[in-house]
Amino acid sequence: MGIRPDKRFGRYEVVAEIGRGAMGAVYKARDPKIDRFVAVKAISAISQSPDEEREYRERFFHEAQAAGRLLHSGIVAIFDVGEEGETRTPYIVMEYVAGQSLSGLLSGETSKLPLDIALRLTEEIALALDCAHEQGVVHRDIKPANILLTDDGHAKIADFGIAKLNLSNVTLPGHALGTPAYMSPEQVDGMAVDGRSDLFSLGVILYNMVTGYRPFQGTSAVTVCYKVANSNPLPATSFDLSLPAELDPVITRALAKNPAQRYQRGADFARDVRDLRLHLSGESSPVPVQANPAPSPKVAPTTAEPAPKRPSNRTVHKSSPQHAALASYGIAAVLVLGICVFIFGIPFHRNASAAKPAAPVTVSHPAIKRPEVIAADTVSHIAPPVALPEPIPSVAKAQPVATPKARPVAKVHTPPAPPATPPPALPAPTVELTKLKIEVQHHFATGKLSLWVDEKLAYSTDLHGESKKRLAIFHGLQGADSAEVEVPAGSHTLRVNGQSTANDFDESKSITTNFVIGAEKVLRVDFEKNNREMHLVLR
Repeated sequence: MGIRPDKRFGRYEVVAEIGRGAMGAVYKARDPKIDRFVAVKAISAISQSPDEEREYRERFFHEAQAAGRLLHSGIVAIFDVGEEGETRTPYIVMEYVAGQSLSGLLSGETSKLPLDIALRLTEEIALALDCAHEQGVVHRDIKPANILLTDDGHAKIADFGIAKLNLSNVTLPGHALGTPAYMSPEQVDGMAVDGRSDLFSLGVILYNMVTGYRPFQGTSAVTVCYKVANSNPLPATSFDLSLPAELDPVITRALAKNPAQRYQRGADFARDVRDLRLHLSGESSPVPVQANPAPSPKVAPTTAEPAPKRPSNRTVHKSSPQHAALASYGIAAVLVLGICVFIFGIPFHRNASAAKPAAPVTVSHPAIKRPEVIAADTVSHIAPPVALPEPIPSVAKAQPVATPKARPVAKVHTPPAPPATPPPALPAPTVELTKLKIEVQHHFATGKLSLWVDEKLAYSTDLHGESKKRLAIFHGLQGADSAEVEVPAGSHTLRVNGQSTANDFDESKSITTNFVIGAEKVLRVDFEKNNREMHLVLR
């Protein structure tokens, strides 16, 4: 579109048109007072009554004023607002960003970004949103087209201040307000939104950047809105096995249907993304936090204070290792004898030779035949062997009982058990495979085609079209592609998705068929010339 040489918005001299959309056009302009380039967005005139138009202009300036207070490196700064002199077209003057938009980057040769770059951009956007939300400003239209990338690869959010007007009740004939694929469930339902709605949209962008696909797809805006409100997308790792499993919980939380279950602040979202990025780069390893950590067990001190010495008239000699061993054996023997006394009721005498004959003992439990006998070498250094009476039946007069000789306890050597022989491994079941040939005809400059077999990604390729001329007449773009994939024998559901960001096309279709060994099937995928619909033919 041509620009008049004298085209101005106030003092701003228009240099070139950058882009045009439903709400108006964006121009690159020069500010002669400061001698710098700026971006001027002019809002298209809207057919309204005088009262509605006056209310709209008031809201426009109010929203732009609120957004003008946002000062953050990740937000496109707003410098000025005004009205064009002749038509009174309202315009907003913003910081000029020389790079491209995120949507332009994703619609290029690669539809997804390296994981590290995607996580870094998500962190920057989340921090910028946190700054805006802290000041009570909600964007309401976070999508790749509103994310600008600087020459050094950093993200800046554009259209703060007018996004609310874009999604308001103002009717634009022939245009759908907003982008349903990036809206939050409460936004689709027409409910009041807050900053958590922007974080849901950022979760959709993160999913798109790491997988190359939108989490909510459909052939119409109604279908997409239904999926946003009711369906959960496939995990991001199902598209690419190289993605870390820790990524799925972050995206799942950001895309929670209930705002209370999402990230409550952009700073929280940014922290989790930063921790994941640093963890994957090896700079740090985040430690999982337990909900109710168990108390640490108390450890007894390794050293204890020595017991106070008692005064004694005896001479104390230094103990040797042999004495210490004998003393330990003696203590053990005394403990065992004490247990026997407690159980069997046998009196203990310091001097066995002075002890009186033991009285008859009646054993109350028939299983007890005689008390345990302590080995002689265990207690010889403590006291003479103690005579333990033999339990006898009740008689008129007890007979003296001879002291039995102690028998050493034999040590029994138990050979180690032979190692268990693992059961033989069962042979893996043999899966019979059949061939499926894919033939594609399209009219996209750039696009993408993917095939799922029973919701498992089996094939994906980029689509590129070429200009076709005949007799020096341009007949449009055309492209073709073909491939073969292996499919297990049996009945399977095939789902095909075609995408082209440049043509604003995103459609999925499914077909179920039975695959037989030895019979090759051909799946033909055709796109209409006007890129309005995709057709599947299986033969």
